Amino acid sequence: MLDAVTIAVVVGSVAASLYSSEKARSENKKASRTSRRIQEKQNQREKLKQIREGRIGTAQIEQASASQGTAGSSATRGGVGALNSNVSSNIAFLNQVDSLQQNIQRNLEAAGKYQAQSAAFGQIASLAAMAAPTTPVEAGSTTTNSGTSTASTSRAGIT
Repeated sequence: MLDAVTIAVVVGSVAASLYSSEKARSENKKASRTSRRIQEKQNQREKLKQIREGRIGTAQIEQASASQGTAGSSATRGGVGALNSNVSSNIAFLNQVDSLQQNIQRNLEAAGKYQAQSAAFGQIASLAAMAAPTTPVEAGSTTTNSGTSTASTSRAGIT
């Protein structure tokens, strides 16, 4: 059986470990949020780049058609439409990637939470196992349902 000092040390160690584990999870969550903000800024910048390139492309198409005397033609409108469609498609793709990154972030945060809980339960189980009384069992004996031991030998022919 464990004495009071040993139990106090074990309980204190488990409590400190649980506290440290929770602090680590909290800091990981803060780092994840910062990383997420960086991703959002990069995604926003990429969307603006797509819009800017689309506007430049539209201006180039309209300028070329004006210099050729085909301004307002179906070919010009078709070219601008196709360009705008590509820009919209690229932005939709960026939005999908952003959504998937958010899902990954949520899953990683949940995994961290469950890992911390698992560690806590493991420490509690370890503490319980240390505090549980142990009864020595003779080598080669088995315990019956009634709690009595019966000796058995593994030599051939001896029962």
